[in-house]
Amino acid sequence: MCPRTEKQFEVIRKEKIELIKNTALKLFAANGYHSTSISKIADSAKISKGLIYNYFKSKEDIFSEIIEMGIDKMFENFTPNEDGHLEVEGMQNYIETIFKSLKENIDFWKFYYQIFVQADAQHILKAKMEKIMANFMITIVDYFHKQGFKDPQIEAMIFGALLDGIGLDYTIHPELIPLNEIKENLINKYCNKRIKL
Repeated sequence: MCPRTEKQFEVIRKEKIELIKNTALKLFAANGYHSTSISKIADSAKISKGLIYNYFKSKEDIFSEIIEMGIDKMFENFTPNEDGHLEVEGMQNYIETIFKSLKENIDFWKFYYQIFVQADAQHILKAKMEKIMANFMITIVDYFHKQGFKDPQIEAMIFGALLDGIGLDYTIHPELIPLNEIKENLINKYCNKRIKL
């Protein structure tokens, strides 16, 4: 039997890291950050604690990587143009991406919304989100200003609260929330050129 190549080792390494993150995400979403230990992650993934520590320094390190992965997904289609301005097509793309992510990554979103009530985990999320959200809000306020909304700052806050509320409701009762209809309603409200309110 031939020894493994460097490329094969890298594939195995990536698979193990994904296994650890996905297992931790499910446990964090089901049980909360505080109640999920490295031992529980290892048992659930059917690997040793030592293997986890080969890839991650701590539970907080796993948590941080999951948050970064989720934030990247959350903003992957938030694409202002070269001048930093968001166009109508970019806003529609962003709304569609958020709704697609809600359907496809419900464990992440359950986990994300739970963090807001877990004092021991909030500081990690807050540190990662502050700068991103500040830039996001500047861009969204500018977008609503260009779209002719009377109070772009307030509209940006309403928009954010709507997305949070829809996401939270969907993670609790996905069978009761008509995501496609809500998505189309938001696109109709926020993606028509030169809205005047």
